[in-house]
Amino acid sequence: MPELILESPSTRTSLTCCQNCGHTSHCGGPKYVTFKDYAVDGGEYREVKICNHCRCEDCSKQRERKWQKKTTKED
Repeated sequence: MPELILESPSTRTSLTCCQNCGHTSHCGGPKYVTFKDYAVDGGEYREVKICNHCRCEDCSKQRERKWQKKTTKED
């Protein structure tokens, strides 16, 4: 199996986690992980998108606020 390069705790920007992918929050953009290929495949690094939209606690609160504003305007 190719080697997965995980983010170190010093690069984490938030303590909240995405409910879609389980990684740290990546609000406003997709989440990528870096893999190192097998040596026989060239041993190069690749970035793979693992999650397109963040669904962390912060994003859920913002989405709920927007929805509440939208529903109160319609009333």
